Amino acid sequence: MSVRHLIPDPLTGERSYARFAHQDLAAFTPRQLWAECVTLEAALASAIARQVRPRLISAWPTFITDHEWMLARVGALRCEMRRRGYPEPDDPLSRPRSAATRGA
Repeated sequence: MSVRHLIPDPLTGERSYARFAHQDLAAFTPRQLWAECVTLEAALASAIARQVRPRLISAWPTFITDHEWMLARVGALRCEMRRRGYPEPDDPLSRPRSAATRGA
């Protein structure tokens, strides 16, 4: 899959902007969080391995590269999984940790 298909254009509408700004993650299931995380990690790794130059994305009033956005998105996905008490993406089928094991 092309990296360009994974990154929304933040200027095309509210839904695309919400995805671009990582504001859509609360609606994701744990498996959707995991799937998007590993998809983005694989796409970024492939782009880096093939030495694909990062492209600029206009996110008025600033710019960001597609590689930077993917890194930020992966970070936001991992943060959302941790917030929900799920382990890192390598184990998507695990149940949330109990309050006792989270230290709460």
